[in-house]
Amino acid sequence: MSDRREPEGTRYAFATIGARTGRGGYVTCASSERVIGGLQVALVGDIVSYRDGSEAVVIDGSGSLGSDGDRCFALVGSRLSNGDRIVSTPWDDGESGLFVGADETPEGLFDPSYVPPPHRPGLRLALCGSTTARGGVLREPGGEWNVDGARVNVGVIGDRVQYADGTTARVVSGLAMRTDPELARFAYVGSVLDNGDIITDSPERKGAASPESFEVVTDARMREQGLDQSEVA
Repeated sequence: MSDRREPEGTRYAFATIGARTGRGGYVTCASSERVIGGLQVALVGDIVSYRDGSEAVVIDGSGSLGSDGDRCFALVGSRLSNGDRIVSTPWDDGESGLFVGADETPEGLFDPSYVPPPHRPGLRLALCGSTTARGGVLREPGGEWNVDGARVNVGVIGDRVQYADGTTARVVSGLAMRTDPELARFAYVGSVLDNGDIITDSPERKGAASPESFEVVTDARMREQGLDQSEVA
């Protein structure tokens, strides 16, 4: 049982397909590549449908806390173009969302006028078959993520890279969600191994990890903060 004190604040759940509004509407279009419990996360601009055939669009969301390209994530609490508001989502486990500390005021949170900054190229996740500068191969990635609409296996900190001579090396740096570093720490093109090698290529070419949503972390730093990758991998 952990004796770590939980920080004070609010966690805003992501609004997925099927999220419900106060007036009985449902999110019927979700454009994000992020998937929670098999349900795609909606973005600002996505559609909410009502039983009478009318529609509305999501007009605000995550602000500077995260975005998918040039659009913010829709959250429980997001407002719609018809004055309605998202009030619940099918997958709300108290963990899959964006945490805001009690003393924090994130720019653009639930602000319809907020526009994400210009999109920076995404970081490439290390999938099965990723290679290193010294010829190592990642053959058994230990994590999962949604890439191009499909659930795929992705390397994580702690995974082993195999070499032709039978030796292995451990991934010791990766990418963590800025707002939820306990969710997962993924290996990427740029991850360092404990033998000094580095992952230099991956079958994932698009760059599925947004630098606005992910940050580079190390195994040592996570352990110092009491976040052991083995707890979440």
